[in-house]
Amino acid sequence: MMYRAVFSLLLLASLAACGEKPSPSPSPSPETLAPPGASSLQDNESQGALAAGQTWRYRTRPDETGSMLTILKIETQPTVGRVVHVSLTGLSIRRKNDARGRWDSLPDLKFSEAAIKESVTDMVGTAPAAPDPAGTMDRLQKPGGQVFLVPVNEAVDLIERGLDP
Repeated sequence: MMYRAVFSLLLLASLAACGEKPSPSPSPSPETLAPPGASSLQDNESQGALAAGQTWRYRTRPDETGSMLTILKIETQPTVGRVVHVSLTGLSIRRKNDARGRWDSLPDLKFSEAAIKESVTDMVGTAPAAPDPAGTMDRLQKPGGQVFLVPVNEAVDLIERGLDP
């Protein structure tokens, strides 16, 4: 239950920083988020080394086949191991309580390296770090936040269900 409360607060804070106003709702179950002390990671050599600036295709939800994942930053956290910050574009997250009806991107999510390696299928390209007018990288420097241990498509499902109960 504590994970749900913490995740809800972090998700609300992240969305507020992006100008969104989500409605309060249930959060993902604790088993989909990294518990304190978690550290096991898969090593799938077929994806090669992950690095900031890479854009990947990944195993998407059925209605988001054009969605892409861009790696913003990779860090090591003592309780989780390697953590990959990503942005997702080409999404179609339903929002009942939003005038726009859908979100097409999520600017900053954290995943275990294993979850990312399980999700990505092929690299589309790389780009040097772009200017950051929205301050995303400043938010990435702040400690805290939950790390998803599930594949990206499952995390997007969890977020969508959590935003509109």
